[in-house]
Amino acid sequence: MEIPVYISLTTLPDRITHRKTQRAIQSILHGEVLPKKIILNIPLKTMKGQTYSPSLFKYPVFKNPRVVIHHVEEDMGPILKLDGGLRYLQKNNLESSHIILIDDDIVYPPNLLKLLWNKHFQYPHSSLGFAGRTWNPENQKLVFKAYYKHNIYHPGNFTYCHLLETFHMVIHPTDIFLNHYEEWKSFLNETFVKSPKSIFTDDIVISLWLREKKIPRIILKGPRIKIITGELPKLSDINCGNRGNNQSIFKDIFYKEDDNPFPTPIEFKKISNIKPLKKINKLVLPKWKIDLLRKQIYHK
Repeated sequence: MEIPVYISLTTLPDRITHRKTQRAIQSILHGEVLPKKIILNIPLKTMKGQTYSPSLFKYPVFKNPRVVIHHVEEDMGPILKLDGGLRYLQKNNLESSHIILIDDDIVYPPNLLKLLWNKHFQYPHSSLGFAGRTWNPENQKLVFKAYYKHNIYHPGNFTYCHLLETFHMVIHPTDIFLNHYEEWKSFLNETFVKSPKSIFTDDIVISLWLREKKIPRIILKGPRIKIITGELPKLSDINCGNRGNNQSIFKDIFYKEDDNPFPTPIEFKKISNIKPLKKINKLVLPKWKIDLLRKQIYHK
């Protein structure tokens, strides 16, 4: 069954040579539902000057009619997976209410796309994924959150976060980018000038834009995925933010002392179908966690 959405990603020559990109795309093509197209955004050269030989695209998966090789002039780093997809939609006058982003080194479960697509109807005008990060002000660290890690203490099947993690598949409304495209491009330029290293951290940059546009960032309950190079990094490694100095970049461009990703009570009821924490005292949680949940969800 086909669903009316486009999936977008980018990759590096080495990822294709080692057939990681092919396996990631193949896992989508073998899913329970199929997107209209999978847009693979390819720059003329990588930021390190590597070129993409035409022979890289000889593999059958790249000849699948659902896969589009979208060539762009400039490499923008990982943010190209979003901006390249937006440009493809613009250039071809394609209408799509949402765009889904994936990474090029993940094997996605067959039911993941269907689950994400079905869930997005429940949370209109929100960005959704299956993993994210929240800022812990006490130890000044970004904490990786996912239901399969059993570290989300929130009733129901969703919670809010500061940053959505693209590697686990995310869905964004396209209008928040395409209706403000010139502003989006200026935002990218200003952000990359302010923090040059942020060009390597698409999750922070995209989530910063979402926050400015007041778009809730929601983590859904979903299955575990697998990185092609092995299982997910240890939770302690992710929490240390060792990938791209995420901690320092987050503090440079994202951090606000009073920033809380949880909506106010009224917004919570609007977005959620779950009754807000009437039975929280029956949860088997320490008192400090119950108090923290109340504070996060009902903060004003």
